[in-house]
Amino acid sequence: MCHVILTILSLTATTPALGNYAGRVDTVGGTTYDWQLSGPVKRTLVSAPPYGLHCLWLYSALPDPFTDRNMRYNFYDFTTRSWHFLATEFIGSGCNVYSQRSGFGNLQADPVTGVAWIVAHIATSTGTNPVLARDLQPGAGIFEFSWGPDSLLWPVLALDPDRCAHVAVMDDGQREQVIYTSCPDWQNWTTPRTLGEPGYPSFNIATAPDNSRKIAVTWVNWETQDSIYLALSRDGGATWETERLAPPRAYLGDTLTCISLFGPFPWFDHQGWLHIVTDVYPVINDTDYIVPAGIWHWCEVNEPQWSQVRRAGCRLEVIRAPIGYNVNYCCHPSIGTDAAGNLYVAWEEFDSLNVEPQTNLLRANILLAVSTDNGESWSPALQITPSNEISHRFPCIVDRLLAGPPDTIAVVYMMDSTAGFYVQNQGPMSTNPVVCQFVPVSLLGISEADRNPTPPAEPATTITRGPLKLSPGIFSSSSLLLIDACGRRVLALQPGINSLSHLAPGIYFITEPEGARATRKLVLTK
Repeated sequence: MCHVILTILSLTATTPALGNYAGRVDTVGGTTYDWQLSGPVKRTLVSAPPYGLHCLWLYSALPDPFTDRNMRYNFYDFTTRSWHFLATEFIGSGCNVYSQRSGFGNLQADPVTGVAWIVAHIATSTGTNPVLARDLQPGAGIFEFSWGPDSLLWPVLALDPDRCAHVAVMDDGQREQVIYTSCPDWQNWTTPRTLGEPGYPSFNIATAPDNSRKIAVTWVNWETQDSIYLALSRDGGATWETERLAPPRAYLGDTLTCISLFGPFPWFDHQGWLHIVTDVYPVINDTDYIVPAGIWHWCEVNEPQWSQVRRAGCRLEVIRAPIGYNVNYCCHPSIGTDAAGNLYVAWEEFDSLNVEPQTNLLRANILLAVSTDNGESWSPALQITPSNEISHRFPCIVDRLLAGPPDTIAVVYMMDSTAGFYVQNQGPMSTNPVVCQFVPVSLLGISEADRNPTPPAEPATTITRGPLKLSPGIFSSSSLLLIDACGRRVLALQPGINSLSHLAPGIYFITEPEGARATRKLVLTK
């Protein structure tokens, strides 16, 4: 991919970090393996209420060939408000997930027990395998394992409400095919099936949190990059339908919109609607340009389906250095939500004036934006990291915000001490902190009125073990929400039968969206 520079005419405003990091920054670990992923961001920060936050990164403490490479795990306990695995030197914080050299994984939280599920690939004498790891209890750091089929690498994991592990991988032969397999019972894996041929690990996977059994796998074709391929299953992976999503109209005239190989990040909301965030860049007369780049959001129920989150770049004469290997001027977006259904996107974006002297490459910052209307419009970007001697790379936003007040966004990323990847021979080895940054939503303009209020203490109580039946006419509104005891939205309820089989036992509240008044307390037992 050959990138050149195009002058941009207009930009979305950026709120500066005013020389400091927004909110609080916790150092959770470190790594010398500064090339954290190939392709789009994978989920590496997951909330598991009421237990805590699961955090994952690609670890090594040694130089090339990184014989100690592993997936590294840490856990933020909501009760003690502290991280479980901290050492005097940050490079020693966290715990290894696997006993063998491993890499390029992601994590999910068990919808029933709250424990971390992790996937990575491990190379053996007979080939490369995806291997699942499952913690014994939330934050314990003691894992059991399930080995997947041979000759597959770069796995991405998504869990469904029935705790079936769905995995997208690439063949370890020609490395051209995106392949789907699953592990429904921890021991047995399904026969791998080919979904497409991206020619690059640009694929990602997501599962719906409701009972629709929907799974989405996305990828971008290495050669064309003219669309997002979406393979959708509505029956838990038994059958698939594939379509091509045309790119947004990000540019005018004869300028083509190219979908980045590092962009597509699929995610299902609580309603079961699919969202995709990605980054794009322009192509004119078969020449790729790095600016103006953009972050865009797609949702199947929006009209139009595409909306612009961010347009980024600067004047030609201002860019003082290249951006580096396999990257876009703004890229690696991920998406999460809060209890009220507001959407939050995080991404990395290069600073045209901030140059690393050792490598002559630009350094990057982390930015956020919020939407309060399901992605139809977006706030101005908030830069949460200062422009300093650090390059802030590979952000992943938490899937569900930490409930407040105030609600808090969590983002995990690597602080690259020397911009440019040692793994790719762009610069010297450096020991790089991995951090989790906590940002109050108020910095993005989200007020108390935008949050779901805490339900009243003593509404009427319903106790159920199975499906919840809502008879029409009992409530004043036909559109109801189920929230948990902390006020976080869990499920949209409809008149008739509502399955609750994927929910953990506990206390919930039925609310009306207008005013969010709790009308009934629900005790779910098993």
